[in-house]
Amino acid sequence: MYLSRMRYLFILLTFCCMSSITAQSNDYAKELSTQIDNDAFLLKIRDGYYSSGLYLRYATANTTKKGWKRIQTIELGQQMYTPRNKAYAYNNIIDRPYAGYLYAKYAQKTILPKAQQLEWSGALGVVGPAAGAAEFQEWYHNLMNYAFFPGWEKQIPNQLALDASLQYTAAIQPAKNGLARIYPTAQLNLGTTFSNLRTGAYFVLGKAEALHQSA
Repeated sequence: MYLSRMRYLFILLTFCCMSSITAQSNDYAKELSTQIDNDAFLLKIRDGYYSSGLYLRYATANTTKKGWKRIQTIELGQQMYTPRNKAYAYNNIIDRPYAGYLYAKYAQKTILPKAQQLEWSGALGVVGPAAGAAEFQEWYHNLMNYAFFPGWEKQIPNQLALDASLQYTAAIQPAKNGLARIYPTAQLNLGTTFSNLRTGAYFVLGKAEALHQSA
């Protein structure tokens, strides 16, 4: 059983790697990519919270009148959220409700001078049974011989999802040789699905292209 699961995981991971390599092997202005997230990739025994995600993206790059690089992306995605323990379906104690989220999103990223980046996006979708998360988890768990979560009948009911996001990122290069960079970032999300303010930083060690030379 364990070997069977690992075989399927290897196939999925290989597919993701091939998709990424195919899209990025040449210097093109257009890119088609896929992404699969799942708790199983981390060899976790239990699903929980953000349990799974499927994404299909198409991106194009061009230059604005001011000479700034601009990347426009169309994304189709499905996300799945479950409680940490499927036994929660049988009692009133639950840390997160069952929920599926299906959406389409448009995002525009602009690379500004002085290694700055500004991105905004808008998404339209649905939360609830219409998102198809329960059916996808049942199919996937049958494929991998995992136990099914019985609480999907209590998932969040259907409702419209309308969201917008704004993110700003800058680069700090403490090392003169360019082998280390810090990218402070702040993101504001407002909508019916996600409303929050996030701040943080990315630390990059090693030789990397400048923001205007990367995707």
